[in-house]
Amino acid sequence: MGELWNLVPADGWRRLAFDAAWQSTLICCLGWSLAWIVYRRPALRAAVLLATSLLCVVVPVASSVVRYGGWGMLTPAELTEPAEQIGWIYEAPSGAPRPVILESSSVVRENVRAAPERIDWQSWTWLAFGCTWPVTSCVLAVRLARSAAAVRRACRVGEFCQDEAIVVALGRAAHMMGVPAPILKLSPAVDSPALASPVLGMGGHTLLLPVAGNERDDWFVIFCHELAHMARGDSWSRLAVEIVSVVLPWQPLLWLVRRDFRAACEEACDDWAIAAGADPVEFASILLDFVPQARPAVMLGMAESISAARSRIMRLLAMQDVPRPGVGRLLAVMGWVIAVALAVVLALLQAGRPLWRGTDLPPWGNTPIGRAMAVNKDLPSDRPLLKPYLVDAPDILLIDAVKVVPKAPYRIEPLDTVNVTVLGTLPDQNIAGPYSVEADGTIALGPAYGTIKVAGMTLDEAIEAIKKQLKGVLSTPEVSVSLAESAGQQDIAGEHLIGPDGTVNLGSYGSVYVAGMTIPEVREAIEKHLEQFLDKPRISVDMFAYNSKFYFIVSEREGMDNVVRVPCTGHERVLDALSHDPNLRLSATGWVWIARSKSDQEKPTILPVDWRALLRGESNQTNYWIEPGDRVFVQEK
Repeated sequence: MGELWNLVPADGWRRLAFDAAWQSTLICCLGWSLAWIVYRRPALRAAVLLATSLLCVVVPVASSVVRYGGWGMLTPAELTEPAEQIGWIYEAPSGAPRPVILESSSVVRENVRAAPERIDWQSWTWLAFGCTWPVTSCVLAVRLARSAAAVRRACRVGEFCQDEAIVVALGRAAHMMGVPAPILKLSPAVDSPALASPVLGMGGHTLLLPVAGNERDDWFVIFCHELAHMARGDSWSRLAVEIVSVVLPWQPLLWLVRRDFRAACEEACDDWAIAAGADPVEFASILLDFVPQARPAVMLGMAESISAARSRIMRLLAMQDVPRPGVGRLLAVMGWVIAVALAVVLALLQAGRPLWRGTDLPPWGNTPIGRAMAVNKDLPSDRPLLKPYLVDAPDILLIDAVKVVPKAPYRIEPLDTVNVTVLGTLPDQNIAGPYSVEADGTIALGPAYGTIKVAGMTLDEAIEAIKKQLKGVLSTPEVSVSLAESAGQQDIAGEHLIGPDGTVNLGSYGSVYVAGMTIPEVREAIEKHLEQFLDKPRISVDMFAYNSKFYFIVSEREGMDNVVRVPCTGHERVLDALSHDPNLRLSATGWVWIARSKSDQEKPTILPVDWRALLRGESNQTNYWIEPGDRVFVQEK
């Protein structure tokens, strides 16, 4: 089940939800405490609750960014005895984990892999939570969109107000509040005055008035309250709080903060109306007229409960002094600076890079990679290991003959070609040029000279045989014979497979043992063997296919192990090895290590790879050289 959550690089969705839960709870408690201290200042209380809502989303996201970047201020504790490696194994039948001290890292790997697959109630709880969270957020998002559509519909069906007294009162209130006058419309979709924001794309703020009750003469006070929302920017702040509620619908404290924020905004606007010259008692009576009796407002941004309206009325009736409606620019700047500082501090309260500082348990135990590298004395040097390659079965060699001259004395074979030149021949029957040895071992010198058998003879013996044959026709023949082409000579060219016995077959020249030799040694061995048949032979040898030495890439994909065998040439490093498997999936939170053993009886040496440093180019220290038989393990978290 946990694989469903590993979609966020910094430890998965469960960690993000956990951070959002405890951080939002802490922030809501702090915000409520501060709001209670400034309870008599609604404008200041609304600003505190707005900052509280925004921090509930900003801080968890910032924490994930900090954790992914490894910028946390907390340093996890390392082991005091790094030589011991502690792992967790599962005891049967209870399956309860217990700590044990293991002799080698391979035991940790085996025991961790041997842990039974268990699906407990926590997995199902997280799965249910993971399904409920996005569904609830989608429902709330649809509800918010319907509210915006209702506001837009109310503006569209409204008619422009033509009452001169109401328009004049709106102009006076706009001048008093220092804001431009909004569009004024009479709409049957509202039961009380409401300000529609320009967020809905209507070109500007629109003030909606109910169709009934236009004969009132106290519009100036009502407009001062509504335009106070415009001066305070409540359209944007209310939208921000609603979005936060959509993102974190499972946080009950956040819904209480939302309720108190809306009440604080209304009370702050009431203070603006009183400061503009309205009588508190008169304004309270106005609120009584607009309390929704038959049905609540259909628009989410305009809805107000009866209990909230009752609280406002009681507050207005108890008001004796003229309130201070504003927050103050200096106080507002200081408040946001404190909020940003709090967000930064909470985001940085994370552990540093776990691979180097050790809070996460790697598969070889809970020894951090830095300490594991310090303890392990067999770590390879970063210097290139330019070791010559030793050939073995079933490698394929590319062998070509450069110089192939038969060893003297050469005996002529059938189908060979020899050059015969004779001086003192008959005028019209010269003997000069190549002559092919027939299958019966004879060469034909012409009608006047006949045929001579030369097969099995050396070149000198062939000269004497030809001279003896020609003396019956010529008086003093001078004969010379040379080998032009040997038909029985074995061609040495192309690919040659090293057999299971470690030898390479050269055809008629026999076999040569080459296993365990370097390329120069192979060339020397073959040339030495061919000296039995050829005169100072010269050949070229190169590798055609590396088939004898391999290393293995073992990766875990979706709970399954996958093994890829890769030929080893002796000049690959970790990054070269990982690039051979195109289907390999690597992440900054995964583990990569090499298991290396020099013999079957020896326990393997674990070489931990700092994949994060290699991925980001920070360090090339653990980009080890691959040796034959290495197992490169890639484990995704």
